[in-house]
Amino acid sequence: MASYRSILMICVIVTSLFLAIHGRKGFVCPEKDILGGCKDPKECIYQNPNDCGGFIQCDDSGKVYYKKCNVGLKWNNRIKNCDIPRKTTCH
Repeated sequence: MASYRSILMICVIVTSLFLAIHGRKGFVCPEKDILGGCKDPKECIYQNPNDCGGFIQCDDSGKVYYKKCNVGLKWNNRIKNCDIPRKTTCH
């Protein structure tokens, strides 16, 4: 039988992995995205403060999408795109 401490540790690890993959809840799309729409491909895209290997995209209904960069790339907020790590703005 697993000890209480072992079960608790497993729960913490699983929760951490889930948050790392899916981002933390709480990001709310700015009102300007909802009211003005996302006309340009670089609009409505934000750095994910919890994951440099991904970004957040909003649609004009206010829905939040957590997206991942391709393997080996990190988010660069200057160009609003995934980039090689040495050029990234995310640390």
